[in-house]
Amino acid sequence: MTVPVGRKTSLCYLERDGRYLVLHRTKKAHDENGGKWIGVGGKFEPGETPDACALREVREETGLTMTNFRLRGIVVFVSDVWGLEYMYLYTATEWTGTLMDCDEGELVWLEKGELLKKNLWEGDRLFLKAMETRDDFFIMKLRYAGERLVEAIDSKGLSAFSLRVYRALLDIPRGMTVSYGELARRLGVRAPRAVGQALRRNPFAPEIPCHRVIAADGSLGGYCGGRAADALARKRALLQAEGARLPSLLV
Repeated sequence: MTVPVGRKTSLCYLERDGRYLVLHRTKKAHDENGGKWIGVGGKFEPGETPDACALREVREETGLTMTNFRLRGIVVFVSDVWGLEYMYLYTATEWTGTLMDCDEGELVWLEKGELLKKNLWEGDRLFLKAMETRDDFFIMKLRYAGERLVEAIDSKGLSAFSLRVYRALLDIPRGMTVSYGELARRLGVRAPRAVGQALRRNPFAPEIPCHRVIAADGSLGGYCGGRAADALARKRALLQAEGARLPSLLV
């Protein structure tokens, strides 16, 4: 049991007059998004924050500098072909500069309804709909077998606090752990138990890695619903596969 090494990316949809600026990806060789219509974005550079990545990618691919943009959600892609990806999803309503040609495809302003008729990843329709029908921050997990969407999990119904906890988990590096108390401090709260309760309800595990949160004494604590032996065995196996070094993993 293991969680693949995931890559972080940003994707941004600039919007104006009921249209999105999208990229028809037709120019890049060996492109996992080849032929698809998607927003503008790309991989994080070392040390980049999500906002910094989104700003840089939009500037490099369009020539535009966003001045009013916001993070709408995080989409976790799990693919048997392309691996694991954590995509930070943005929209922007204001920017400066002049639109330029992109070397990865053709930039086109499309009406939002027209975009849904284009060649999209099946899961893209789900997060595009979420951006149009909800104003809250959301998380989705989309699992693909080839190009076929086989599982979709949405955060609808979960508390805003739980989503803050899950987002913070993505800042814990592979092979590292933090305590429930330390994670609470990072979130600016004094309630490690509330953090633990959110982790026990995490529907995005193991890709959103609640297994990297342990008790203050170095013991494993709980995992996904309780302290049952099989749950702790899964947590131990995940941490061992990631190279975490804890006395409790030697038991």
